[in-house]
Amino acid sequence: TQGKIVDENGKVYAFASATLMIIRK
Repeated sequence: TQGKIVDENGKVYAFASATLMIIRK
């Protein structure tokens, strides 16, 4: 269960990082 939570957090972090990079451009 914990592994799935970490995976979900990883997806959210990756999505947020990509969004920030797009905004900064």
